[in-house]
This record gives sequence, structure tokens and C-alpha cells, in this order.
Amino acid sequence: AVGCDKVLGSVTKVDECGVCGGDGSSCRVVKGIFDEDNFEVGYNDILLIPVGATSVLIQEVQPTNNYFGKEKPFNKYIDMPRKC
Repeated sequence: AVGCDKVLGSVTKVDECGVCGGDGSSCRVVKGIFDEDNFEVGYNDILLIPVGATSVLIQEVQPTNNYFGKEKPFNKYIDMPRKC
């Protein structure tokens, strides 16, 4: 077997923070509740998920008519359940 350190016979693994041989102490947990209700019609930025983020969990506390979308280059959006 080869570990994440690319050494043959190594059992070194990636920790929950994505660090090879790490101990899980370098993770940065971001939590929050977004409860704004004064939006303009259309897309509104509410959260920036950093590049490289893992284990992202976004939940609605109660049902809404909102959609979660991801901005692509050139202001195009991917959203669920709709697609564009």
C-alpha cells in the first residue's frame, strides 16, 4: 500500500481537514444562521464558500421558496432544482 505521503508501505492517511498525516487540528469550522428576509428579486449573495472547502453542509431550518445556487464564471448560475 501507499500512504498519502506517497511512500510505499506507508499507512499515513489524510485527516478530516485534508492534511496528509495531520491530526485534525488545522480545520476551520464556519457556522452561522442566515435569517435575512429583505431580498431583491433575483440572485442574492449570502455565503462565500472558500476554494478547497470540504464537508459543506447547508440546511434550511424551515421550508422556503428559495434555491441554493453556485455562481459560475461570467455571472452564470447553477441552481437546484432548476438548471441554467
